Amino acid sequence: MRDLLSAPPRAGQGVNLYLFRLARVLHAYRTEREILEMLRASVAGCGRVVGEQEIQRAVENSRRVAWQPGAANAPARPASSLWPPPDPERRRAVLAQNDGFTLTDLWDSSPVRLADDEPQAEAVVDALFPGDPLLCCGQSSAVFATRRRSRWRGRLAGLALMVPSPMTSRTGRTRDGRVSQHTLENTGPRRHLIIEQDGGTPDEQAAILAHLGLFAPLALVVHSGRRSLHGWFRCGSDPEREARALMRYACVLGADRATWTRSQFVRIPDGLRDNGQRQYVLYLDPTPDLSLNPEAALNPDAALNPEASLNPEASLNPEACSKMDAGSDSAATVPPEVSADVRRHTGTRATLTPAAPPEPNSARPRDNQRRQYTLYSSQPPTSAPTL
Repeated sequence: MRDLLSAPPRAGQGVNLYLFRLARVLHAYRTEREILEMLRASVAGCGRVVGEQEIQRAVENSRRVAWQPGAANAPARPASSLWPPPDPERRRAVLAQNDGFTLTDLWDSSPVRLADDEPQAEAVVDALFPGDPLLCCGQSSAVFATRRRSRWRGRLAGLALMVPSPMTSRTGRTRDGRVSQHTLENTGPRRHLIIEQDGGTPDEQAAILAHLGLFAPLALVVHSGRRSLHGWFRCGSDPEREARALMRYACVLGADRATWTRSQFVRIPDGLRDNGQRQYVLYLDPTPDLSLNPEAALNPDAALNPEASLNPEASLNPEACSKMDAGSDSAATVPPEVSADVRRHTGTRATLTPAAPPEPNSARPRDNQRRQYTLYSSQPPTSAPTL
């Protein structure tokens, strides 16, 4: 317990898991009120605002697996956890087979480019959430509201967070019975699954998201304004079952499980983080191909052959991954805030028009004679999308 108290993580290093582990041990020695106070103090300087709901949830979830002095150690996580642990070897294998794919390749392959350096949060949100749905947005996890899309118009570029699915009502009840405008109860059916990774370089994160694009339609990639990329994957006709299959594989490759919760706040595309950094949109496909099957079981033959029979319980296989050829001669580059290793943004995120489609590359062997499969491609619409 002293070891845990003396070494709290920084934001992005597993704050939620730390709270759970610490609360699990403290149950044997402190009242729940004391545990709440100790958890608040332990993460007060972690680098982000840790909401009261996160702390209370850690205490509640850890109660049933609380450690008891003199008893054999219980699992560090609830036995009912849906998610497999990260597999560093599997992640390295995927990255090795995707050798050479970079953040710039992801940027170049975007079917739609945003215009100039002006914030485009309004246009992107309109594309992802057509009509006038209820959206929950905010400056932080403590300052938010649920309003019609039309009432948010003109304000999104200055906000940081949103729920990635429409809401069903203005308010709902939290787990402890309080009325709030941000609850799981008033969050509608899953529209997007957000994949965020806790570690790795921007190039590695881009490669993983492109690889996952084999198994679910990739609609959006947003830079968090710090060091991570958030991939928005469009859900199909059976969103929970399909999304769960993709999330399990993403966890194996190092994804953060927190974004599984439907009501979890994520970064507003092209919004403004609390540190003043723009949350750049790096990839946008407003109408991704929903025929992709996210339960492809990560089998390379099934992934490259849409007609193949797919087994959602098959073993995860990284062999489907190899380099994607963007095939674009655009002069646009990734914004400099995203990575110091890429060229300076030239301000040519031109007029919300489709980018050129990737050139077919499956017929060109590499110098080692291994086939260069396309990780993700999207045929552009016949005319420029109206956003």
